[in-house]
Amino acid sequence: MSLAVSVVKRLIQLSQFTPFHGRGNWGSVEKKTETQPSPEAQDVAKAQAEADDLEALFRHFPEHDLKSLIAGKDVLDLGSGYGGRTVEYRRKCAARSVAACEPFERHISAGKAFAKSLAVDQVDFRLCDDLTIPFDDNAFDIVLSYDVLEHVLDPRATIREVHRVLRPGGKAFIVFPPYEMVIAHHLDYITMFPGLHWIFGADTIVKAVNGILESPEGKRFNTQPQPLPKLSYRGDTKVLPSLNGLRSAEFVGLCDDFEIMSKRRRPLLSNRLGPNHVVTRSLGLVMKLSDRMADRFCQTFCIAIQKPA
Repeated sequence: MSLAVSVVKRLIQLSQFTPFHGRGNWGSVEKKTETQPSPEAQDVAKAQAEADDLEALFRHFPEHDLKSLIAGKDVLDLGSGYGGRTVEYRRKCAARSVAACEPFERHISAGKAFAKSLAVDQVDFRLCDDLTIPFDDNAFDIVLSYDVLEHVLDPRATIREVHRVLRPGGKAFIVFPPYEMVIAHHLDYITMFPGLHWIFGADTIVKAVNGILESPEGKRFNTQPQPLPKLSYRGDTKVLPSLNGLRSAEFVGLCDDFEIMSKRRRPLLSNRLGPNHVVTRSLGLVMKLSDRMADRFCQTFCIAIQKPA
């Protein structure tokens, strides 16, 4: 084991006894129950949690009345997760119809089951692949995408597909954490150690993580060993599993075929502390130094774009 891998492994282990522990948390007492919910019941619970969090997406676009915009429109939920928000766009926001796509059959099944449990109609869940959206040209008035673009195989292909399925004058509202954001490494199943991917390469981090997951103590995290890192969508550097290395400024450059209605990086902790807190304002000043610093200390990047009429 290399020195760098040993250092990362130790940092992850130490984080288990701090507020930066992951969901497993070595420092907690392992809980056991006699009966575990079925996978289907777990998926319905996750869908309900998404539904309960419906307003989270809307809060990222205070200058747009998204709820009113959705009413009476044909909407696509791009990367719909377990389908909770998808169903609520129809049920609570009065969309004329809502379509959703996800690359995982389990998520599609969960969304369908959740819609059926609430007797919600005009909701269409479809399985998609890595590069295409399985709907016709000019099919939607609005595309919504929440914490998805950082995972797609190639954001260039995805934004072309968004352009294709939107009607002229249609709008897309997109939120995602840039890859260099301080906790955008998506290691929260084991640690929330900030900036780990700033210091160490993806190969080093994955070797350290797998060293823990494959140990007897690693069973607590209930997570399979991670796959080897692959190159970013740009092909220039390796990135952590399930991520593509997307930066916010790069994504703006991919939107040349759209009109940009609004864009912003929300500072880290802004949801918890509020926009006028001294910490939030200080981070905002740091973010003005460069695009790279802005990505590191933002919470999410939010952009609203419109297909020319």
